[in-house]
Amino acid sequence: MIYRKVYVSDMSPDVGQKDVEQILMASRRNNAVANLSGLLVSDGRRFFQVLEGPLDALEACYARIEADTRHRRVHLLAKGTAPERAFGNWQMGHANPAELQPLVRDSVFELTRLLDAQAPERGDNARVHGLLETFLAAAMAGSLVSQTGSPVVGT
Repeated sequence: MIYRKVYVSDMSPDVGQKDVEQILMASRRNNAVANLSGLLVSDGRRFFQVLEGPLDALEACYARIEADTRHRRVHLLAKGTAPERAFGNWQMGHANPAELQPLVRDSVFELTRLLDAQAPERGDNARVHGLLETFLAAAMAGSLVSQTGSPVVGT
């Protein structure tokens, strides 16, 4: 059984592309040791991330994210179990929303809006789970990226 957490957060104002690259390098190194996998979507303003793996390692990783000053307003969208990984052996994949399939990109956009206090979906668990299912189904089918988009980098 695999455990999964999905969250969204604001990037701290001083976080740039170099910081994101450092996050990815450290995540890939740490996640390989902890048997975690996942995908980070970043647009220069917000992070959307799916993490999956053993419960203890997942909880420790999420606690580090919550304490990381590069993240602000970390909001847990979902947590639970899954029969299998959505991201296989990716220690940490990365994508820009512009590279995602339109339906997947729209799901990510709506999910990141949940940080906004007035977002109508904020209290609608059924809507949140529907958006997450769209995203995860595309990940498991290998169809996150649009035909013209760059491949999602999964390492």
